[in-house]
Amino acid sequence: MESYVESALIAFADNDQLYIYSIEIGISPPTPEIMRLPSLLGRDIIDKWRVSYDKPNTTLTAEVITADTKVPLMEQPSPPSDA
Repeated sequence: MESYVESALIAFADNDQLYIYSIEIGISPPTPEIMRLPSLLGRDIIDKWRVSYDKPNTTLTAEVITADTKVPLMEQPSPPSDA
């Protein structure tokens, strides 16, 4: 299959931080065969997380251990109170 490589940034956020990863992705032209394949998050990012899968409780959690860049998210100001 013919493809090419591009640099990309992928970002994830939680309540406190934005986690940014600089990755290389392979891009293939759209074909009927490739359009049926699911998109998958690569090990180049997942290997930097602590992942826990709890099938009986139907939960999947991920904790960021490292990221290429971390950006703190600003807290939203509280609305004025009607005191």
